[in-house]
Amino acid sequence: MIAAGNNPNPPNRRWLLLACLIAAVPHAVFCVWYPHTPLSPDEQEYLSLGAGLAENGRLQLSTGDVALRMPLYPLLIAGVHEWQKSNLWQNAVQLLQTFIAWCSTIIIALTAERLAGGRAGLLAAIIAALYSPFLYLQMSFLTETLLIFFLSLAILIYLVAGIHARLPAIRNATLLAVAGLIGLAALTRADALLLIVPFAVDAAIRRGPATLRIARVAMLLLPVLLVAVGWGLRNQREIDRFTLSTYGGLNFYLGHNSGYAANPGLDHADYQIFRRMRTDGGLTESQADQLLFRQGLTFIADHPGQTVIDTISKLFVWLRTTVSLSAPTILPLGFGVLAMSGWLRDRRSPLTGRKRSLYLASFAAFWPALLYWLLLLWETNQVWTSPLYVVPIGLFALFLLRSTPAVRGLLFGLFGTQLLVALVFIPIERLRWTVDGILIVAISVGLSRLCQWLSSPDTAERAGQTPP
Repeated sequence: MIAAGNNPNPPNRRWLLLACLIAAVPHAVFCVWYPHTPLSPDEQEYLSLGAGLAENGRLQLSTGDVALRMPLYPLLIAGVHEWQKSNLWQNAVQLLQTFIAWCSTIIIALTAERLAGGRAGLLAAIIAALYSPFLYLQMSFLTETLLIFFLSLAILIYLVAGIHARLPAIRNATLLAVAGLIGLAALTRADALLLIVPFAVDAAIRRGPATLRIARVAMLLLPVLLVAVGWGLRNQREIDRFTLSTYGGLNFYLGHNSGYAANPGLDHADYQIFRRMRTDGGLTESQADQLLFRQGLTFIADHPGQTVIDTISKLFVWLRTTVSLSAPTILPLGFGVLAMSGWLRDRRSPLTGRKRSLYLASFAAFWPALLYWLLLLWETNQVWTSPLYVVPIGLFALFLLRSTPAVRGLLFGLFGTQLLVALVFIPIERLRWTVDGILIVAISVGLSRLCQWLSSPDTAERAGQTPP
């Protein structure tokens, strides 16, 4: 039912200006309205790394750790710190992140348009602009805003020119650009290295001779591997061990220990165990990382049954939301656009059959959804949409997604890479926020296609007859 086709005519992009303006409002309002909150330990580390990099040119924490965090986000902070040269440099970082988040919203909208036209693009822009995790991240000193931008742009350019570009030079340049963006994403967060795998698999199964498929995969994998190897060699020089990050051992241990079952949401996880090993135990950065890995592996070997139970628990923890309650904007928006499409079509000639049923159901559901939205808006004063509605609806829409080019496998693969990290390590919700834009695209495409189906004339009308 949910499908998209190629349009040989150039798309009408008048919707894009409206999308840009709509997206700018919540991003700007949230930037001004968002209250200052205490910084998390992760945020403090990133700010310390960025400021230190700007002042002394070295990526090192005060504890002496040099390979704990990936370098790109501290480099961005250092650049702003050096450019601003005032006490307001942290505000400048948040302003830059607000602009990056706005760009990501428009990129997500353009991706939806590529699959289902301008209506899908406008819907995606509205949903993404009001998505509370994206807004929260733009005001936090965390890597995810930058990572979402790299991944969203990689998906868009791959769909536009990396699959069916007529000129080989354009296709090759696009694949290299995708690889470059994922390489930058890997320098933002180490587990983002896995994001290149779905692209490589998709490129390998596309039509073409074997040599062409191999060339596609090579152009995607080699640049990313070079970036990863380069950073790994840097760490080998610094800590005498080839690794992307010394944070992996801590995350692995926290997901595989005797206390995880009692604390699956990680609200009281022992994040300071790495620090104690360094300060009290006298271990080096590399030794603490390796020891935590070994302890996690030992727990898995000694408790295989509990490990399976914990893994299932991680799945549910990762898919749920811890974002504070806000008005469910996506519900009245979805029912509203369906009801409006059906009403406009019904005015031309009466709807019948399944179309009429969908129209009446949407019209009936819109009013309680609107009332629910208004009540929660009155209670919370937050118009933002939370993952509580986007995740289940988005997964269902992604499962039904049919498009030209066919991208459901690619999008599921990208979503699955972050799920795999959550199951193997710890189910940090921010891992899923990175790929929630995929769910927003799927929802927008699904809604757009249902609207198109409701608006389309019946067979009898196309034949010049009056339907009964």
